[in-house]
Amino acid sequence: MQRLWLTFVTVAGLLAASPARGQDASAPHFEIGANASGIVAFGFEGGAGVVGGAGPGLTVNVTPRVAIDLAAEFIGPTESSGTTALYQTQLALPIRRSADGKRTLSFTVGAAGLLWYWQASETRSPRLDGSAVVYPGYRTFRISAPTTLALGIAREEVVSRHVATRFGLQTYLGSLGGIAVRASVGVAFGVGGYR
Repeated sequence: MQRLWLTFVTVAGLLAASPARGQDASAPHFEIGANASGIVAFGFEGGAGVVGGAGPGLTVNVTPRVAIDLAAEFIGPTESSGTTALYQTQLALPIRRSADGKRTLSFTVGAAGLLWYWQASETRSPRLDGSAVVYPGYRTFRISAPTTLALGIAREEVVSRHVATRFGLQTYLGSLGGIAVRASVGVAFGVGGYR
């Protein structure tokens, strides 16, 4: 797994060092958006399954050739009675850009993990002698380390001065041998506008 990780980091570095085709469009420093996705998973803890997700995202355009994406999506249906979310951080490295700078195809590499939140109210169970057993309410929050490698491609198209659409296809490789494919669609709002 370590050799695989080093290979992907090397490829990402090479892609970041080579110039993207077309002119460098001036993207805003920050993009705030939302995504909806479908995920098909095989070999993870819960076995095979299909889940959907939706949630917010933030992109920081560090340079015209490197962007950092942060995203969190609530996913379901799951076996858990609480809330389950997928979170991830990734680098987006442009590999092709249209001549007008409005469409960009990028290679993405990053890491993902899960978080869970459960909440239960206080319950009372009557006993035969007239007393009651009280089970206090509780809240539990758990987060897994981002040990799942995320690789994929993403396409962004600027549709107006402040709005862009996004499409993505990723493969998740779990540290315990699981694999998942995620397809997503989203919208982003450029803070300050796209130029």
